[in-house]
Amino acid sequence: MRILVLLFVTVSAAFIAQAQTAKPASAPPAKAVASGKVGYVDVEGVIAQLPEYKQLEVKLQEMQKKFSDDLFARQQNFERLYTQYVQNARSMPDSSRVKAENQLQQLDAEMAQFNQDAQNTFENTRKLFLGPVYLKLGGVIRDVAIENGYSMILPYQVGNGELLLHSDSKHNVSDLVVKKFTSN
Repeated sequence: MRILVLLFVTVSAAFIAQAQTAKPASAPPAKAVASGKVGYVDVEGVIAQLPEYKQLEVKLQEMQKKFSDDLFARQQNFERLYTQYVQNARSMPDSSRVKAENQLQQLDAEMAQFNQDAQNTFENTRKLFLGPVYLKLGGVIRDVAIENGYSMILPYQVGNGELLLHSDSKHNVSDLVVKKFTSN
């Protein structure tokens, strides 16, 4: 998530810089540059309000349920085999017992690997679908900055940590960003 937010900040800064330098030399400086106003946006809060995100959440919940169901089936199989092993271990020949122990260890390792792969697939899918939303959001934030006279708009937080030490709520442009994003 931090990578996406940093990507977002970089893209937003690039859009604002491009918008400021793209004007002909004879054009007066943009209102945003002259004002020195600094605003902030709760990127995660904005993303959570977007219809695109709500559709993604449904897909991700379906994916997570599928992974969860598959892992549960694997755990049930492991527990069944483990119970059989515990019940029969004393009466098993050494070679059968070692074979059963190896099978249990292999199943345990497979479950751990499956769980890790599922988490990676989940996160990669989330990033894949959110990438274009973050890019579009960068352009929308640039437009909001220019239209409202902000020379800079910062993210309120990065990941789970707050980026701004102090912020005045009158400079929170999150609602303006959501409104503009959903009207496009």
